[in-house]
Amino acid sequence: MTPPGGKNWRGVCAHKGITYTALQEAINRSRLKWMEKVSHEQYNEVVKTLK
Repeated sequence: MTPPGGKNWRGVCAHKGITYTALQEAINRSRLKWMEKVSHEQYNEVVKTLK
């Protein structure tokens, strides 16, 4: 679980699908804040460290 104000990153890979369901609580009438986009290169660098 991501605490209020924390960043949470999700992604998929080119050869597998994903279904993602999220529940969120509005705090001070503020819900979701999208963060910066991640390029394919940035994503692939992270994936390499997980193998």
